[in-house]
Amino acid sequence: MVYYLIYINYNNSEILNLEKNKLTFLPREIGNLNSLKLLNLSNNNLKELPQTFSNLNQIKYLNLYLNNLKVLPDEIGNITQLEYFNLDNNFLNKIPESIGKLKKLKKLHLGKNKIEALPYSISSLNSLEYLDLLWNKIKTNYDQLGSLKSLKFLYLSHNDLKEIPFSFQKLRNLKVLDLFWNKIKILPKTISSLESIEYINLWGNQLKNIPESIGKLQNLKELILNGNQIKFLPESLSEIKNLKKLLLNNNKLKFIPINLKNSKNLGELSDQWNPISKKEPF
Repeated sequence: MVYYLIYINYNNSEILNLEKNKLTFLPREIGNLNSLKLLNLSNNNLKELPQTFSNLNQIKYLNLYLNNLKVLPDEIGNITQLEYFNLDNNFLNKIPESIGKLKKLKKLHLGKNKIEALPYSISSLNSLEYLDLLWNKIKTNYDQLGSLKSLKFLYLSHNDLKEIPFSFQKLRNLKVLDLFWNKIKILPKTISSLESIEYINLWGNQLKNIPESIGKLQNLKELILNGNQIKFLPESLSEIKNLKKLLLNNNKLKFIPINLKNSKNLGELSDQWNPISKKEPF
């Protein structure tokens, strides 16, 4: 009955909302709705998409949040007008190379899947501004993200990352970098190239040092370093004029630089659960 209504009454519609309908499949005839620009299929039980899905080539907004998708068809790359694509909370373990054809895509949600590696073609998404990859299983093949020159928001928390690629220094427009709960051991000096960055979250990694070059990030407002193994902080942190929040809890710090403690710009400085000495260093 649901599909009967779609094809009789919505054949020329530009908007179709089918969220929370317990749908387990889509008929191939859905490809006939080629006037659609917004399609919401979130919170259903879809396991796959028909090949005819690619006929919906006028869609700009596609929401497949909270389904049971394990595979995306290669034909997904034919939906070239797509600007917003939400695939959060599915069971995807890979993304097809054809995604690189979505040149107009600005916002891509891939959080809470089972993705282990990213296709090289993702580097071709020149319009992408927002990328959510949190809660996946990414270990390798993510350095191509450094080619996303329009990217402003990058969420990679809860993966298995061991390093910040050298290529990330090219993300000159990036404002938010979330690397919470990974296995990163080194914060490279090239972090200073992220000239637009305002928020960095490195909570729950394995950092031991912070490079002096971080002081060049004059737009940085919030830096979260809780739960690492940091023993010393660079004096240059006190030179970041816009830094308002600095979280240093649960590290191995024995002292906080005086200039940092006395910073008038810093609104919140938290250093709990560190072996900080009561005596100031000489």
